[in-house]
Parts: sequence; structure tokens; C-alpha cells
Amino acid sequence: MHKKGIRPILITVAIFLILMGVLIYYFLFTTEGSSFIANQAVCKYVACKDIDIAKISGNLSSSLIMHDIELTDLAGLPQGASVKIQQLEMRALSFSLGGLNVKIDNGRLRFPGSSPILFYGSYSNSSLDVNAYCQQLYVREF
Repeated sequence: MHKKGIRPILITVAIFLILMGVLIYYFLFTTEGSSFIANQAVCKYVACKDIDIAKISGNLSSSLIMHDIELTDLAGLPQGASVKIQQLEMRALSFSLGGLNVKIDNGRLRFPGSSPILFYGSYSNSSLDVNAYCQQLYVREF
């Protein structure tokens, strides 16, 4: 009687493990699954009303590349401020924020009525390295 009771439990555990493996593969090794995780991470760490990503390629197991990103109405910035990033490359070395490597190419921060602030840089090993340039910036705008 014990052998008949154990078999359904083993089958259930095996099915559960297979489903978990499929989900892990989907989220880490496919562009669609990695895009979902990346969008959730951006929503969690960047407080803005609207996020638009034109194209995503790659996956989280190697490198996820996002093209033509636009963030609008960012919290803590004047209303109407926006950020546009031509290319953002993300690599996850671990599931913590410190294990995230991000490289930004050709970013633009725009404030209403002001010239854009151009920036590029990277975030790795919990260290931020960003270079920014602008024609003119008035502190009163903040």
C-alpha cells in the first residue's frame, strides 16, 4: 500500500521540477522572458509614469540589450522631464542589485525649456561611473 501512495507524490514532484526548469529557461535564456524580467526591474528601481522600449535583444544569461528607451515623468524631477537612452546593455551576474552590470550609451536627460544633458556610463560592482555634458544648466530649473 505504501508503494502506491508514494508513486503519485513522486510524479507530482517530477512534474513540478520540470515546470520550474522550463520557467527558469524561459526567463533567463529567451528574449521574451528576459524582457519581462528587465521591464519589472526597471519599474521597480526607476519611479516613472511611462516606460517605452523600442527593441530588446539577447537574454539575461549572457547580455540583454535594450534600444531606444524613453522614460517620462520621472519622480523627483520637474514635471515633463524625460530620459532617452539609445542603447542600454544589462548583464546579471547575480540576482541582487550589486550583481547587475549596466552600460548606457548615448543618454539624454531633458528638462522642459532647457537644453538636453547628454550622458553615458556604467554601473558595475555597486559602483556608478557616469559622464554628463550639457550646453548650459541653471540650478533654478531643479
